[in-house]
This record gives sequence, C-alpha cells and structure tokens, in this order.
Amino acid sequence: MTTGKAEKLYFLNFHLDTSTRQLFHCDTPLAITNLGFEVLLFLVQHQGQLVTRDQLAGHAWKNKVITDATLYKQIQRLRHLLSEGGDTETMIQTVHGQGFIFLPSISHEPPQQQTPGPLQNRWVSITLLMLVFITISFVIWSMLPKNQESPMLNMDVMADPLVLSVLPNTEQLNHVDQGWMASGGMSYLIEKFSHNQAIKVKHLSKTQLLKGDAEKNAINLTHDSEIDMALVFEIEESNDQFTAHAILRNSDRLLAEQRFQSIAVKEIFDQMYQWVNNQMEVDTDIWTNSNTLSDDRYAIENYIRGMGAQFAGQAGQAIQYFELATNEDPKFWKAWYELAIAYRKQGQNDQALAIAETLLQTVEAESLHLGTMNAKALALWRLGKHQLALQTLDEVISLAESKQYKKIHYFFTNKAIIATELGDLGLAEEAISQSISLLQSLDTINHRSLGAAYNTLAGINQDSGDLEQAKSHVLKAVVAFEQAGDLRYQLTAQSRLAAVYMELGEFELAEQLISGLLIEQKHLEDVSGQISNWLKIANIKLSTGQFLEVKNALNKMSNLLTETSNEYLSSQYLAVKIKYHQYNKQWQQIPPLLDQLQHMIFNEVQQITYHDLRLSYEYYQGDSQSFEQAMEAIQPSLKSHAVIDYWRAMNAMSKQQHARALSAMQNAREKVSQSPKNRILRIRILNQLALLLLDEPSEAAAVIEQSAALNPPPYPFMKIKAQVEAAQSNYFAAASLMQELKLKAHDHWKPEDQLQLESYQGELNDN
Repeated sequence: MTTGKAEKLYFLNFHLDTSTRQLFHCDTPLAITNLGFEVLLFLVQHQGQLVTRDQLAGHAWKNKVITDATLYKQIQRLRHLLSEGGDTETMIQTVHGQGFIFLPSISHEPPQQQTPGPLQNRWVSITLLMLVFITISFVIWSMLPKNQESPMLNMDVMADPLVLSVLPNTEQLNHVDQGWMASGGMSYLIEKFSHNQAIKVKHLSKTQLLKGDAEKNAINLTHDSEIDMALVFEIEESNDQFTAHAILRNSDRLLAEQRFQSIAVKEIFDQMYQWVNNQMEVDTDIWTNSNTLSDDRYAIENYIRGMGAQFAGQAGQAIQYFELATNEDPKFWKAWYELAIAYRKQGQNDQALAIAETLLQTVEAESLHLGTMNAKALALWRLGKHQLALQTLDEVISLAESKQYKKIHYFFTNKAIIATELGDLGLAEEAISQSISLLQSLDTINHRSLGAAYNTLAGINQDSGDLEQAKSHVLKAVVAFEQAGDLRYQLTAQSRLAAVYMELGEFELAEQLISGLLIEQKHLEDVSGQISNWLKIANIKLSTGQFLEVKNALNKMSNLLTETSNEYLSSQYLAVKIKYHQYNKQWQQIPPLLDQLQHMIFNEVQQITYHDLRLSYEYYQGDSQSFEQAMEAIQPSLKSHAVIDYWRAMNAMSKQQHARALSAMQNAREKVSQSPKNRILRIRILNQLALLLLDEPSEAAAVIEQSAALNPPPYPFMKIKAQVEAAQSNYFAAASLMQELKLKAHDHWKPEDQLQLESYQGELNDN
C-alpha cells in the first residue's frame, strides 16, 4: 500500500514522525541519519511492495551513482537499528537481485495502550524480583573460576582476535565435478572472514591442502600456537541441491558440527559463515561485511567457480567465470580483482592493467588497493614498462608500511625481480636483501617466501655472472620450498637450477633434472612450467645438433600453448622455432615467424632477440641490401649493443673487409666482457674473433682458450679450435678435435666439416 502524507506512521513498537523526521521505539527516540530516514520512509510508504534498488537509490540518493554495497550497508544499518523489534528479516526482506519489501503492517494511529490490572501489577513485581535474583547470581558466577574446556569463546573478553584456519576436505580438491566447490568455497569464506575484525583467518598452501586428509591437516594446523580453531568442511552438489557438512575443532577435539542444505551455493557458505560466528560468540558490533563481494547469488556462484579454476591453475577457465560474475554484478569488486589476476596469468597484461587502474580509482574497492597496485606493477613489468613498474612498487611499499602490512617482503622480492630484468643489479640486490632481512626477522619463518627470495637472489647472481653463488642460493630456495611443503614452487626453483647448469654448459645435468621436472609439472597441470622446461630442452638440443628432439620439443610446446595465452612464452617458442628452421636451411618458413615475433615485443631483451634473428636470417640468405635495411630499422638506442656489433663484423667479413670486421668484433668482445650476463653471446663473439685472428695464431689461440673457459657447446667451438691448431701447423691436434666433434655434433656435422677433417688428415700423411 502507498500511504498519504501522515505525520506519524506506526509499525510494531516503532513509529516514524515525518514532521520532525525522527524514529521512535515506543516513546524513545532512536539515532537515525537523514539518509537512513529517507530509505526507511520510502520502504514504509511502499509497505508490502517490492522496492527496487534503482527506486531506492533514486529517492534517497537523488539519482547519484552509488554501488550496491553502499545501498546494502544502509539496509544493514536500518536492520541493526530496528533489531529491538525482533527478527529484522521479517521487517525488511531482501529479494535477491531485485530489491526489498517492508513487511510489517502500517497504521496511522498508535496501538491502544491497556491499563495494567492488579494481576498484571503482581506479575510485574514478581518479574522485578526475578531480575534482582538473576543479577545477584550473575555477579556470584562471574567471581567463580571458569571452565577452560568450554568450546564457546566470548569475544568480549578477548584482547586479540581469534585465529581461525579454513580448509576443505582435501579429497574433493582433485575431483573434477566437486573440486570447484571445495577450493572456491574456501576462497569465498576467507574473503568474508578477512573483513571480520573479531577473527584472523589463515589457510594452508595449495600443496599442503593436497597432502593427506583435511581433518589431519586441521589438527596439524591447530597445533600451531597461533591457531585457536579450524573449520573443516565438505560440500556436494546433487540434483540441483547443495549439501555441506562443517566441523569446528581445536588441537584436542571436535567442538561443534553442523549440516547445511540449499539450492544456492552462496547460501550454503553464508550459513556456514554465520554459524562459525555464532559458535565463536562473535560480537557482531565489531565486524563488518566486505563491500567488495556481491549479494547476487549467481554472481557469487560464478566467483566461487572462478576461484576453483584459479586454484586448479586454469586461468583461462577462471577468466570465463569471473567475466560472468562481473556481468551479473558490475560492482563486484573482488571478482574484478581476481579477473585482473587471471588475465595476468594468461599473459593478457593490457586487460589486467585496465582493470587495475579502474579498481584503484574505486573508493569501494579500497581494501583491495594494496594487492591491486602490486598486480598493476606486475602487468607493467610484463608489458616491458620496467621503470613504471618499479615506481608503482615503491608506492605499494609505502602504502604497505603505512598499514604495517606484515607481508611487505613480498613487494621487495617483486621489486628485485623487475630490477634484475631491467639490468639494475645493484637495486635488485638491495631490494632482495631487504626482503630476506624482513623474512628472517619474523617470529615464524615463512619458508615459501624465503624460498622465493633466495630464488630471486639466484637470478641476480646469474645475471652478474656469479654462477656458483647462483647455484648455492637456488639450492637454498629448493630446501625452503620443501620445508614449506610447496611442490609447485620447489619445481620452479629446480627449473632455475637447470638454467644455471645450462649457463655453466653442464647440459647433461640440466637435462636429467628437467626430465624429472616435466613429469611432476604434468601431474600438477602446470602448463607454463612445462613450456618453460621444454624451451630449455629445445635449446640444449639445438646446441648439440639433435634436431629430431628439437622438433619433438617444439611439438610439445605447440600443444601446451593452446592452453595458455602467455605471450612471453609464445615469443620464446617462436625464437626457438626460427633457429630450428635456420639450422635446417628452411628459409621460407622464417619470414612469417619473424613477423609474429615482432608483434610480441614488449621489452628491450626481446627487441635484441628479434633483431639478432632478423639479421641472422638476412645474413645467411646472402641478401646484402635486405641486411642493410634490417640494420637501418634498429632503434638508435640499441645500435650500440654487442649483438649489433657482432653482425656488423659478420657483414664486413662477408665483404672481405677484414680490418673493419676485426674492429667491430673487438668492440663486441669488450662490451660482453664488461657484462658477463650472456654466456652464449660471449662464446659466439670469441669464436668468431678467433677466426678473424688466424693470421696471428698466438692471439687466436689466446682468444679460443677464453671461449674454452666458458664450457662452450661442441659446435662450432671445436671446429674453430681445430682451425686455430691448424694455423699453428698442429695438424694432429686439429684432426683429433674434428674427430671428437664428429661424435658430438650430431646433425650439425655437414659435408664441408668432413672435408675439413680429411684435409687435416691429408696434411698429417704428407708430413
């Protein structure tokens, strides 16, 4: 019904005075804001009717743009204000996804007040005596010692929040149809509890969750002195109905258990959340609901499915669900945040950056700003905007310090990773030292984060050319991840160890390690990890001339790349494929691949890789005009790079301009000697320099020994060393080197190499 403009509107024990704009409970005025009064008045005036969210916003907020969270928060305040009247849900009913209905009957006249008779007065006296007795009993009880075994915990007497662990029954996590509810529901509960000031929530890592059964994990977790209680749940879907079983326990015993049932997965977890609060006797005055979640049932279901996909490492599927969630509720900030993370994991960094920028301008998403700024920094990094990424991380660190964020070490580690790739190794080492120092100062060692820091430090060591230190630190990272029980990150560290072995030229050790890693990563469905390690295999086989195995690795990567849109890995795959076609002289295959690669460039390292491959193609094609055009196309800032000097020298060699070639190659050697980052490039330059110095055999011998110290691949090093020996008339040594190369070169061995071997053998026979 729609009422007239009455001055007083009565319902239950309340009334609204529209002339003074006050709300009364009986005759006691209640504190209500002007905004709250407008919302309540509009609902009362439309008693029994569905009032949409847009109608409420249009009336109370005068058509200003507001979020659903703002509206729902106002409704919650009204319900709290009217709570003395009983069950507030029977007063203001929520119609999910549509609006609200005000249910109590409205009257323009006050309810009749009855004068109490003698019997009523007698009962009043008895009631007062009972209240006095109860009060005295409570005072006496409060002085007695309490039973420490009580499973109910009163938050009013606790100085610190309770620490609660949340974990699903782990048997469900690997179940194709049910796993999303277990992992996604855990994520939803953790997000709800994270805004509850009375409870501090913790959970196990993914690897820990996948080990053993949930109850055992709960017991182990609650043995941690920080944990007060563990929530363990399992949930199933059958015939469009969700059923769940939840238990609360501490390290000693089961404290409470409950079963839930609903047609909506959101309702199941909301009931579970409220049940935990009730069991812990949480004072609801000191906690607030998250304004980053949604009240829409379908949006939440897609969010939970998306979090399940994130947990399973299926970023592409996660994107689909988060997009559905945000379409259902465009102001579902947490889903937007997770969508940005999923986009970044898929290598879609432009989309991730756009979402991050929008979230950072959204006041209602303020609780997500710290993580969003970090996501923005990582997206900028992957887009090749390293300086902007570092600037953003400095802002993240400053904000984290102001909030006394305990995991600030994470941002220092990211800063070190980005500074390393930028080439600022001093800044990188300073940042990672801060991260390790912060981690070591914690009361409880965070083994996973410490492992990440040591792994990053190993990368800095690699780039500075200190490979022994790199090996030492990456082994520390492996141990730390093992102690953390995090297999996925342990495999990541071992992948770096394989890369260090490759840098050292220890291909057999690298290959043995990678073979085991690929098996584990396939089991974990770690697509990116598999691609990364197949890239290593392909590069090893290219260096050793085992082209059939290179082709196999390329096929493996091609299949895996259909499961991810990671452009960084795709660009590395293309680079290997181009080299494969070059070695096999399949020139017609290369131009379209170079064009694809050019469109994937987002940092200077990739630009250099592209120009190196382009110049190599033009050089071996023998088209000097195209080669010169490719040289001209290089950005001025890159023309001083050692790779470009190398190709200047090679071009001069092809034109018989020996002095110019020698000068350019000497420049290239000087540049790479100052930066020992790229061992393979140093070997290439030293090998070619030795050939240019064959007229000065002693100088050539000195240069080729410098190459030998870098443990080079057999081809073409041994061939060039044989030429240096022959220039000194050491034909026996030259022939021996070529014989050894023949055994190791595999498909690199060509007819001209056989002729060279025979010529040395002929010289021996003549002598």
